[in-house]
Amino acid sequence: MEQRFRRRELHDLVWSEPLAKLAPRFGMSDVALAKTCKRHGIPIPGRSHWAKLKAGKPSPQFPLPPRGLGVEETITIGHTPWNETDAARQALTAEDVPPPPEFIEPLSDVLIRIEKLVERVPQSRNLKSPHREIAKLLEVDDERRGKWRQSSYPSSYDQPFFIAPYEQRRLKLLDAIFNATSRLGMTPSAQRRKNPDSFSVKIGDVHVGFKLDKPKEERSTWTSTSEPRRPAPVPVRPARLAPITRTRRTAPPGSRARPRRRH
Repeated sequence: MEQRFRRRELHDLVWSEPLAKLAPRFGMSDVALAKTCKRHGIPIPGRSHWAKLKAGKPSPQFPLPPRGLGVEETITIGHTPWNETDAARQALTAEDVPPPPEFIEPLSDVLIRIEKLVERVPQSRNLKSPHREIAKLLEVDDERRGKWRQSSYPSSYDQPFFIAPYEQRRLKLLDAIFNATSRLGMTPSAQRRKNPDSFSVKIGDVHVGFKLDKPKEERSTWTSTSEPRRPAPVPVRPARLAPITRTRRTAPPGSRARPRRRH
């Protein structure tokens, strides 16, 4: 049957007895329980810890670190059989509403910790070696570009999505966000492979969705959103040329001028 614990409660529980004895109570193996603790940032004792205590030697207990980004405070362990699901739901509705959870770390300290963790996000100046998710979008777009160029009658249905300057800037911003979140152990992803309009980042156990686009912009999977216009060129002032001076020929003294022929 499922059981719920706060991080502090589970931390105290795994340090009270070996996982090999504790895990069967929840219907799981000690390896699965250790993975659950690791996923929620809860340190577990090693085998030497219990051997030292049995021999009467001191063994330190690792303190509970601050909750990681996106990590749930309440942990569910165990599994409820399908034939006992209804009974478990009825028992849950019969219980009193628990008080709201109290977090040890205040929100202001969490924000400071996040700012130190993220630091400065470097800008992506080009897309020569983009993030793997951005590379997948560009790969699909290159296929459309090849079909669009080879067609005798190019159609807007085959026009590439990311050739416009606005789309290139948008991909560079997304590339910077994806690289920064991946560096922190998060998992960014695009909603779809063709002209996506929304994106998400998995932070711990939480999926955070976001959009990066023009206000009220609607994107389609069958035609491009932005016109493939080139940016206006920088005006160049023509260089000033030196004035051309013409010199008039004069006949030498004593010679006669030849008349011009009329055609």
